[in-house]
Amino acid sequence: MNSDTQFLKRWQTPQEYIEDSPLSESELESGRFLRAVRCRWGGLGEFRESIAWVVLYGRTGVKGAGAPSVEIDRASFAFFPPEEDAQDVSGDAALCESLTASYTGKPLKMAIRGRVWTVFELEVVVPAAVKEFSFSVDGVSKTIEELERWGNLEVFYDETRNAWAPGGGFPEWFAAQKGSYGLEPRSEGPLMSIVIPAWHTPKQYLREAIECIRGQLYSNWELVVVNASPDDEAMLEVFAEYADEPRIQVVERPENDGIVGNTNFGLQFTHGDYVSFMDHDDLVEPEALLLYVQAIDEAAAAGERVAMLYCDEDSIDENLDHLLPFLKPPANLDLLLNNNYAVHWLTVSREVLDATERSDKEVEGAQDYDLSLKAFEYAAEKGARIVHVPHIMYHWRICAGSTNTNPDAKPYAEFAGQKAVEGHFARRSIPCRVLCEPALFTYRALPGEGTGPSLDVFVHGGSPSTALFRAVSEYVRAGGAAQVIPLSKDTPAARNRALARSSADIVAFLPSDVESLEGDGLAAITGQFLRPEVGVVSPRVVRADGTVEYQNIIVTPEGRLTCLERFLPLGDWGYLGRNERPYAATVAYAPAVFLRRETARDAGGFDRAYRSCDYALAQLCLKMADRGAVTSYCPYLVVRRAEFASALGVWAAPDALADRVLFARRNAGVFAGGDPSHNPNFDPRDPYFLLEGRSWYSVPRDGMAGRLPDPVVKAKRALERTVPRPNLARR
Repeated sequence: MNSDTQFLKRWQTPQEYIEDSPLSESELESGRFLRAVRCRWGGLGEFRESIAWVVLYGRTGVKGAGAPSVEIDRASFAFFPPEEDAQDVSGDAALCESLTASYTGKPLKMAIRGRVWTVFELEVVVPAAVKEFSFSVDGVSKTIEELERWGNLEVFYDETRNAWAPGGGFPEWFAAQKGSYGLEPRSEGPLMSIVIPAWHTPKQYLREAIECIRGQLYSNWELVVVNASPDDEAMLEVFAEYADEPRIQVVERPENDGIVGNTNFGLQFTHGDYVSFMDHDDLVEPEALLLYVQAIDEAAAAGERVAMLYCDEDSIDENLDHLLPFLKPPANLDLLLNNNYAVHWLTVSREVLDATERSDKEVEGAQDYDLSLKAFEYAAEKGARIVHVPHIMYHWRICAGSTNTNPDAKPYAEFAGQKAVEGHFARRSIPCRVLCEPALFTYRALPGEGTGPSLDVFVHGGSPSTALFRAVSEYVRAGGAAQVIPLSKDTPAARNRALARSSADIVAFLPSDVESLEGDGLAAITGQFLRPEVGVVSPRVVRADGTVEYQNIIVTPEGRLTCLERFLPLGDWGYLGRNERPYAATVAYAPAVFLRRETARDAGGFDRAYRSCDYALAQLCLKMADRGAVTSYCPYLVVRRAEFASALGVWAAPDALADRVLFARRNAGVFAGGDPSHNPNFDPRDPYFLLEGRSWYSVPRDGMAGRLPDPVVKAKRALERTVPRPNLARR
């Protein structure tokens, strides 16, 4: 590895990087430095077909010169698997032309050792099968060797490894969490009913399910087991063991009426203030009921009712090992309309059950989904709470016949979920069509036939692109009213003037360098506003290098606006497919955002105390939320940008730093524990769904010349099985 290679930490600015990794005497003497500071998967070509390197080039003593020249000098290309000989293709035009270098961001002036330096950021994109290459900037050369390539990629893997991924540390994390709640047994409080529909349940699983209810720390419960297979002798033996337990009632169903029918039948025998639903072969933690009761008590102390409760969950295998953590967000209707994220240990109040219709056969297999949607509707109407308990209290057993590992085990369930979502929109009189998405058990609601809301698109950064004009024309041809209006500059004050000028229903702010708008077009966004509570929507935004720039944002305790899973290739779904799912967020993405004009103006518009539109929009989102408006991320429109943007955390943005301090001070009570739209079990500062308390592993940077560290060897072997051979002929 070259001695001048230094890794730039995730949050470092170029200034902080230079302070942490000072220039060498030779760099200072020459007045030049060239460093490759990060690498990651690029988004060009097929998934994992390219690698992008972030390069910093600095120079001093040059006045009035433009951007420096960049040349690709040499590339060594290796087919995988590695037994085949590598090819040295120095000067090969086809390969060297496939290595691209682009400037990103604006040059930065920095004071280093008493001299003013101009620092440029470049992004060099190479085919994934290029194992080493050389390039030069203004005659300063840099070689990326194979060892350096694998070491930097391993750092990137570790940095982006989420809680679901192997090596994410979940088993150890859960072992530390388990039993650490410090709760004492309790018997006073609301009666909690549990309904378990059972049909030919294996003897061991049935006994374990009943025992985990009997082991609850909260003892004021009743269990109703609906036995839809009364001739099953093994099950009868288990039930006989609990004949003297007055809190357990087994009711027989002579004929199996399916999950919906059996559950509805069991509900007739419940008396509790709240009813929980549990599968016949799953398990819950001893604290499961008590944590729910505590949440109910907290709401009552604030004078509020609870309509529904749900918790985090994981899966267990035949050895009862814990895996696949499903860490859920707080109440999030946008996500719920895409998939039933609440899922197991769903608990609803008697009030909701009495006020809503029972699920019918049409939603067989998605009855819990149907009930969750009805509970959300009831809570919105009555001002009741939807409570998320952020602890893993439920364990979904992996076994034959479960959709956990075999979605085809219940093929009817997917279409039942579609009917449940259709029912939600029908009850709200919102015209739309509901489609099943390619990912099983996920759904997309499209606006129904008719004219969409009127739209004014304000374009910042230059003249509107042809692609943007084309998208607006398509929207108009479909019956909508829309126009494109250039902005002379993009500031909070300029955006306020745009809001005042517009008379449209929806006002959008989009960048001028839109290369394409992919997906369902502008109607994908304006359709979100058919739900009256939606006030702000941002689409998915893709960088010129094919990686994702925006797919939701969280705010850290320090007030930093952090794009989730930024720089992942577009084809990477991220943690549990979250990149592909709509989501109710706290704040939106200022470069590409759609606003309900009237609500935004009533909230005061963009706060001019902020210099950047990013933080002015963040503050506006919070003000609109105070008025009941929802901020949404919508992946159904993909805005692909033509210009390369900085891949660093902050590039020459003193305004953003000052704004962050102001935003954090103003909203300390909101974000002190992390973003309220984010599960608190994730690191509140990490954009890749890392578990709280799990620091990401970094490959040692010293002593790598002798051999590859074991983690790098493992990564290399795994990647050699997945990296495709590039087809240079098509480039």
